[in-house]
Amino acid sequence: MKKITTLFLAAAFLSFAACNKTEDVSVVASDGGDVISFKALIPTTKTTLSGNKTLWNHDDVITVFNGTSSANFANDLGSGTSASVTYSGTLDSASEYWAMYPVPASNVYGFTSGEWAASQSWTATGPVYTVPANQTAVTNGIQEGLDVLVASTTSSSMSFAHSCAALKFTVGPSSPDITEIKVEGSKIAGNYRHIISSGNQESFSGSSGAITLSMGGAVFPAGDYYIMIAVRNYSSGLSFTFTSSDGKKATVAKATSLTPVAGHVYPLGTIGGLTFQTVLATAPAVGDSCEGGICGYVDAENKYALVVGLTEETKYWEEGNSWIISTLGEGWYMPSLDEFKNLRKGILAAGTFDDFNSKITALSGTALQTTVYYWTSTVNPENDAQAEYYKFMNSKGTDAAFEYGKKTGKERPVRAIKKVLFE
Repeated sequence: MKKITTLFLAAAFLSFAACNKTEDVSVVASDGGDVISFKALIPTTKTTLSGNKTLWNHDDVITVFNGTSSANFANDLGSGTSASVTYSGTLDSASEYWAMYPVPASNVYGFTSGEWAASQSWTATGPVYTVPANQTAVTNGIQEGLDVLVASTTSSSMSFAHSCAALKFTVGPSSPDITEIKVEGSKIAGNYRHIISSGNQESFSGSSGAITLSMGGAVFPAGDYYIMIAVRNYSSGLSFTFTSSDGKKATVAKATSLTPVAGHVYPLGTIGGLTFQTVLATAPAVGDSCEGGICGYVDAENKYALVVGLTEETKYWEEGNSWIISTLGEGWYMPSLDEFKNLRKGILAAGTFDDFNSKITALSGTALQTTVYYWTSTVNPENDAQAEYYKFMNSKGTDAAFEYGKKTGKERPVRAIKKVLFE
């Protein structure tokens, strides 16, 4: 094939517009006359996110692929930035071209030029690149190279499109000192292929269920932070774990099902209102002394344990919550109905209530009452004046029993628990 020098004239502007829970990127393009020109959706790493214009940098490079080989194309700026640049490079002529920004590096963002040529992966579907499981936090920006854009053309117009979506977190003046944010979801990171015909992503290899954003152990300064994620359906939602400067962690319950759109930013609000918990190096066993109480349950995935407090008081529901906060301190709370059920399951799986109570009394604690109703934190969804109460054994000493009752109707025993995480 004849080698030619191909020119791409690029001019692009970027703006953010609010759209329910997303921020959309939009562009305006220019025409290039006799040279191949394109309109480009430029990544947010190009300028500050609050700006309304995106400029090309003089050192920006794109990779162009013709179906059998590829070449890196540089622009004509020489120095500085501009809204309009011409990209040029030497490549065999073809009826169709593909392009990618930023240029991938071997073992980092996808195939090298040689690997693209050998695999013919572009001609079938699209390029392969990596959504990293470990990303570097950049205040009011995104780590350079993570906002992948791809394009294809059979004419004189080439339009770039984002391949990933972003989650946005804000650290405000009252936010805790955060050193790490971890997002978990099925195949949220790994090697992905961009399907040019549909604009979708497909998992290629090395998938990971978590992405960690950090600044090498430093506390995040006030500002906005972004995590680039793969575009796919997260049917079970996403969960978020925040690590504070003292090493404690806070986990936020999973969100509902989410199917992000490529190029969209999903704001998750200002970080705050978190309950941080101690993280242990190893998991305790049921019956072990732990964090000022006794371990009563370890979850099936070995991620957390429920620790039972050593003492209890008989109170009305509201008074019980106040007693826990004022007497036992940070991290202790009234168990929910489900947590009481888990305690019962954990204690009986390890032995008997008599065995468990003997370990409590050995630490000068008060034994659990198995046939007396305890207050739970579970409120009747149809009547806020009522809360669920629970006892470990019914009158026959077999199954558990639980029902709703008026919060001020009767004083009942209150026993606190603490959730402890471990690596």
